[in-house]
Amino acid sequence: MRVGLHLQTKAKVRTVIGSIKPEDGSISHTVRRLAKYRFLKKQSNILLNADDLDSLWLCLRENCLVDEISGSVKVNYEDFCQIASLCTEQIGPKCRRFFSPSNFMKFEKDESGRIAILSFYLYVMRTVSLTQARIDMSELDEDSDGFLQPYEMEAYIRGLIPNLAQLCDMPAEFVQMYCHIATHKFFFFCDPSRRGKACIKKILLSNCLQELMELHQESEVEAADTEQTENWFSLASTQRICDMFIDLDKDANGTISDEELQGYADGTLTEIFIQRGNR
Repeated sequence: MRVGLHLQTKAKVRTVIGSIKPEDGSISHTVRRLAKYRFLKKQSNILLNADDLDSLWLCLRENCLVDEISGSVKVNYEDFCQIASLCTEQIGPKCRRFFSPSNFMKFEKDESGRIAILSFYLYVMRTVSLTQARIDMSELDEDSDGFLQPYEMEAYIRGLIPNLAQLCDMPAEFVQMYCHIATHKFFFFCDPSRRGKACIKKILLSNCLQELMELHQESEVEAADTEQTENWFSLASTQRICDMFIDLDKDANGTISDEELQGYADGTLTEIFIQRGNR
């Protein structure tokens, strides 16, 4: 019994000590920030960059055979291992982890035991993208608690805009409003308890982030209008939402009251829905 109580006491002490955050400007705070910076820098250095991904795709294409029936390019496990060695020579050891047996088994195989290289390549791209997003969000997480506050999420989206093909030409005067609207979308789904902070892991796994990242794919000039509006985070969609909000906000105070919300969609919302939605 004494041993059990002793262990419980030590566990509680460790919990309390771990929950105590160092004061800003203190030595422990500086050391903690430096350690975090070095760790994230190290994680970023072992990620595949754009040139690495291009080299990987080229290596896959040059060392695989086209399936005569489906026309897709596929690879068996033996060739998969050979490609792993070639990529390691050309890119470096940082690509080796993607060529593990367990990764090969994740993909659907044909009757000859081959997988489509496009599926594998998209998996690598998505893994790299999510890891980079995790690093970027962690850098903005000032208190390192694994959560982002609204202003931190806005900063992440603001830094992402120049790298998104469909948003890079966004008018400068609309950037702040766009970040504000997009952040509210994330927090609606990733902070259901309305605590004012969203878990980074939940953000990374959310459909919201996946939809936002789809804006990498093509420019607004190349995309059809219907395709743009299908993506909630497209410039056309957010501008429409902004205009809708301004029309509803009759007193221009930056918020929509219950009475103002009754004008949405020609008054089709019920009073109960409005009352619950504005809580």
